[in-house]
Amino acid sequence: VFASPLQLVIQAVLCLCLFRLETKWILWHDFMKEHADLDAWLRLAEQAVTSANITCLTYLSAKEELRKFERVRVEAGSRLVQLDSLTRRNRTLTRLFQGVMQTRLLASAKDCGRRWDDVSAKLESITGRLKLFVSEWEGFEAEREELALWLADLNVRLTEVDQLNGSSCEKLQQLQVCVCVRACVRARVCVRDFLCDCVCPTKHPTSCLNTYLSGHVCSPSSSVCA
Repeated sequence: VFASPLQLVIQAVLCLCLFRLETKWILWHDFMKEHADLDAWLRLAEQAVTSANITCLTYLSAKEELRKFERVRVEAGSRLVQLDSLTRRNRTLTRLFQGVMQTRLLASAKDCGRRWDDVSAKLESITGRLKLFVSEWEGFEAEREELALWLADLNVRLTEVDQLNGSSCEKLQQLQVCVCVRACVRARVCVRDFLCDCVCPTKHPTSCLNTYLSGHVCSPSSSVCA
């Protein structure tokens, strides 16, 4: 039995409608699946940044927290790609759906974008404060170690000067010269020039050093004379 032209038209229209409907719901399913995955990550990230307590941390715990939040920042970068994909799917779907479904789609994509922006901003703030804390701590430790070495060297100089012959004033002046020479080395100025130009019986070594440094600015590349 052959179908009439009208029946063929009806069948073609039905097939087209079914195809469009199936396409719409496949796109909807893919969108909701990707949205659910992004939403789950956002929940975990929001919980992490909300529960972060960086006010009372030790150096080791601060470094550990910094590593943790740096990993979350890297993940946030990959999730941004996912958010862009979700936004493109949303634009396609809003052309296929109308009414309540379209409103729901727009609200879902907008909410994900807002939440990602909030998480990203909080991650930037937290990692910035942790980096500053770690950097200042490491700088303090470096200065403390340098000061400890200087004090140990000064103790050696005191012992050496104490064993020299002469009056207390002479020993003190020799110690001051040693300290000034040490300061020259740290300031990258020429020790030989300083000793020749500034150290004399009529001048105090410390005032000599200040005068010498004010008139001799050495570049980092200049050599330190022994």
